[in-house]
Amino acid sequence: MSSEGQARAEGEAPAVHEEEEDIEIPPDVEKANSTIREARAAMLPLPQQPNTTDNVVVVDCLPLVKDKLVKKLSDVLVAKVLSKIGPVEHFFMPTKADGESLGFCIVAFETKEQAEAAVAKLDGHQFDKKHKLRANKYAALAEAAAVPDEFTLTADNAFQSLENLRWWLSDPCGLDQFVVRYANETEVFWNETLRKPEPLMKKSGMTDSYVAWSKFGSYLATVHGRGVKLWGGEQWKEIHKLAHSGVKVIEFSPQENYLVTLSPQFEDRDDPRDPQFVAVWNTMTGKKCRGFARSGKKGFAPAGAWHQHIFRWSHDDRYFARLCEDGVMVYETPSMKLLNKKKFSIPNVKDFAWSPGAPIFACWVPGDDNKPARVILVDVATRKSIYSKTLFKLLDCKLMWHPQGRFLALKVDRYKRNKKITTASFELLRVQERDVPTEVLDLGKREVVAFQWEPHGDRFGVISGDGTSPRYDATFYKMGKKLAALATLEARPANTIFWAPRGKMAVLAGMGNLNGALEFYNVDMQETMGDGDHYMATDLAWDPTGRYVCTYASAWRHQNENGYQIWSFKGDKIHKVQKERFYQMLWRPRPPTLLSRDQERAIKKNFEAYKERYDKLDAREETKFIQEKLDRMDEQERTWQELAQKWATEWAAQAAAREAICGPEGEQEYEVVEEVHEEVVEETVEEVHEEVVEETVEEVHEEVV
Repeated sequence: MSSEGQARAEGEAPAVHEEEEDIEIPPDVEKANSTIREARAAMLPLPQQPNTTDNVVVVDCLPLVKDKLVKKLSDVLVAKVLSKIGPVEHFFMPTKADGESLGFCIVAFETKEQAEAAVAKLDGHQFDKKHKLRANKYAALAEAAAVPDEFTLTADNAFQSLENLRWWLSDPCGLDQFVVRYANETEVFWNETLRKPEPLMKKSGMTDSYVAWSKFGSYLATVHGRGVKLWGGEQWKEIHKLAHSGVKVIEFSPQENYLVTLSPQFEDRDDPRDPQFVAVWNTMTGKKCRGFARSGKKGFAPAGAWHQHIFRWSHDDRYFARLCEDGVMVYETPSMKLLNKKKFSIPNVKDFAWSPGAPIFACWVPGDDNKPARVILVDVATRKSIYSKTLFKLLDCKLMWHPQGRFLALKVDRYKRNKKITTASFELLRVQERDVPTEVLDLGKREVVAFQWEPHGDRFGVISGDGTSPRYDATFYKMGKKLAALATLEARPANTIFWAPRGKMAVLAGMGNLNGALEFYNVDMQETMGDGDHYMATDLAWDPTGRYVCTYASAWRHQNENGYQIWSFKGDKIHKVQKERFYQMLWRPRPPTLLSRDQERAIKKNFEAYKERYDKLDAREETKFIQEKLDRMDEQERTWQELAQKWATEWAAQAAAREAICGPEGEQEYEVVEEVHEEVVEETVEEVHEEVVEETVEEVHEEVV
């Protein structure tokens, strides 16, 4: 027996060897084991340890409860909320030492897909009146918790200076800018009244079709065959490139946070999985938020039917909406999902319009022989109708909100006498007052040509006529406590009203067949400040300050005398520029003021002090302009003197040569020969026919009395 066996028999522990002896395995056995291992690896791969947190969800913002209520709350969550999403493997609600819950729970589902569905359904879910749940994946919270407290600068997160998109607002003279598009050129100018406009930026081929400013002027959008480019900054750099093939229509949201593009080429052959007919983009990141298809009953109108709006946006960019079959589909941002996953059901709805001051939209529903038409105001937050008005014998209705949302004008066309005669009227709703009182402005059989609210104030203008004359009457009204007419301008060659951005002034313009007649009218003083005309003008726009007006004739409408003219608010013509193939002139918008109402009142109160300062600036600029003009004249005179001296020197240097040829100067005799050349440019033969029209013979009788 060996020593090890003897020790084991005697109950002693075997000796521990510091080094084990190597055991030799026969080659045939090793080969067999290797074959077995390879076969097992091929048939049964080693299991991978799963990431166990992929199916774990943390639900936060739960009610704080104690003792027995903790178990009751847990049972309610599992039975009535979580189990409807999927089987719950584990549920844990942590508590404090005194038994009070911490306001969150940890849930483990069977699969990762169930956990993702739980996050999508529970995040933002209204659990009760006081508690709105928040749900996150456990892995996302763990990743956020792993972020170090101290920031470490690397190449990936290094600071990158962004373009100042509102740099032009810091101009010391407060000048505005405008963009001009003609031929293949795009130019941006400062609006300088003393000097001839010189381009601040000029680029060829900047766009394939047209340009557009964002609502606050931060971006200049250019439209191309393959998409849209956004430009900005003092160096006019390309900020974003939005790829959307065949885009024809673009529109910025009211707060310029989003850009909507439409491509007609996808109207009939769109991909439902990745719609391309309409796309919504984030202007800050340049990323596509969502696409919308054309096909289906809930699709858009045909691409050729677009006039102004692809979507209609709420004033704060929180919602955007479109008409659908028997309703209005309202989407919310930034999720771009249908609000509450269902449309606003309004059978036979014809049209709708957002309020510029609140999350409310107005819509109208036509009637029939048995049911009158209706106008409805809908609160989007509560999804309830807050006002409804019945309209009888309605033929058509147009919804026109006041720019601040204070009033809603309904242009109502009604029929009388077996639908053969139509009458027009305006029903003016005071939306912000209790019970929404209504004022009625009846125009009878008169033809309504234009209606326009004053941007700031409670006035509006109406242009109407009897339909027999190309001249119309323009009447201004004031809502006040009661509707009242202010003034009527009779028989004016005008078919459009353009209010100044701050109100008070308006331009009555005759566009189209009225040949661009302009009348600059002061509504406060009720007097005409000036008049003018821009032959064949197609468009008119006020600058953001209300001090200047631009009219232009676009080559998109006609090919005659294309160009633009800039006027003062009093009707004085400042600049006239004509260019072939001229298309656009657009003022650069300004963002809303950051001043409070009290600060604005203080500025108006101290207006004379500010006026004196800016008068000095204007005088300085005028002096500078005059000096520049004098300097140019001096330079031209110096140039002339230098040329005259040069010519005199050359004349003196050639004196000997002239004397050799012609003799001494002063003794030369010159012979002046006058020749008259007659040439027949055009010959006209006139035939004169003499005809005796009437011959009168007078007989004079003399009588001696």
